[in-house]
Amino acid sequence: MKILHLLYAGGTGGIEKLCKDIGLYSKDVENHFLFAHTGGKLYEEMSGAHLPVYLYSYGNKDIVPFRKELRRLCEKLKVDAVLIHHPAPLFWLACMPLIKSMKQTAFLVYAHNNYEELTGKKAWKRLLYNKLLKKAAGVVAISEFVKASVIKGSKVNPQKVNVVYNGVHVEDYAGVNSIRPKGSLRLLYVGRLIEKKGVQVLLEAMDRLKEKEEITLSVVGDGSYRKTLEAYVKDKGLEKTVTFYGEQRDVPAFMQSSDVFVHPAIWEEGFGITLIEAMSAGLICVAFNRGALNEIIVNGTTGYLVEEVDADKLSQTILMLLDMTDERFMEMKAMARKRACGFSIETLLEQLKLTVKECMDGR
Repeated sequence: MKILHLLYAGGTGGIEKLCKDIGLYSKDVENHFLFAHTGGKLYEEMSGAHLPVYLYSYGNKDIVPFRKELRRLCEKLKVDAVLIHHPAPLFWLACMPLIKSMKQTAFLVYAHNNYEELTGKKAWKRLLYNKLLKKAAGVVAISEFVKASVIKGSKVNPQKVNVVYNGVHVEDYAGVNSIRPKGSLRLLYVGRLIEKKGVQVLLEAMDRLKEKEEITLSVVGDGSYRKTLEAYVKDKGLEKTVTFYGEQRDVPAFMQSSDVFVHPAIWEEGFGITLIEAMSAGLICVAFNRGALNEIIVNGTTGYLVEEVDADKLSQTILMLLDMTDERFMEMKAMARKRACGFSIETLLEQLKLTVKECMDGR
């Protein structure tokens, strides 16, 4: 089976990293990756790993030339299926006519987020996206939450929407996690520093715990909200317990020297791939019960779901973990690792292959 993956750009992001892993670890599917607009860090890494990548410089107005190039490439490679990853109008408008004319190729839409995030709440985008979903051979949703939102928003036939959970190469994170120093708790956040990721709420929780200097927080990532967050830390006098490290490539190293992973997203998140990475490293995860996060964290077993987006409630959960016995703490870490194995890249690849085949056969 040959699959062509459509991506608008190749920068650092969850979709791009997932596609890189698909290319690196797939054994019985031939994957190709088309970057329509621009490259970036992940494109360079994929190219450096000798994955079959194709880089162009089309914009959203270049519908006709992109459509011609896409048809040419599909025919040259003799691809069986095209997976549309990024929610770009360029892809939607270029692919719809091809779905009808290229009977030998199945076009699938990969929904990496909930319906409102994918369409931006814009009427014209919803109209185009809904038409594409109805014409496509199938839809791949990254969680049950995303599936439900796509069905509700687009009224697409529910039988066309298939859940394939994101996955990671578990072994990349499953090193020897260091034992927490007695009487302390090392928290970690990894991700973009933007408002909807909720790091500001986590910092408010740290302010509630400022007398507990044995609780420390490492913030790994960058983004437009970083200066605001750093200013808050300085204003509240949290410099001794909160450290910003910026964007880092060796995330597993940070995970191996932490105890608890905090994912304080305040929006309805479609999945949460960093939670799987953290559990693979044996970290207990804490998150607000938003979006699909309750499909990942088993509350009270592999981590904790905080029902309200509230700094006080979050700080109380963190304090409970500080006071937890070592025996119970290690038990939860082991359960987290076990849970992560169900979200391996190997599981994703097998489910994705079966889903694509079923969609091809069902056209």
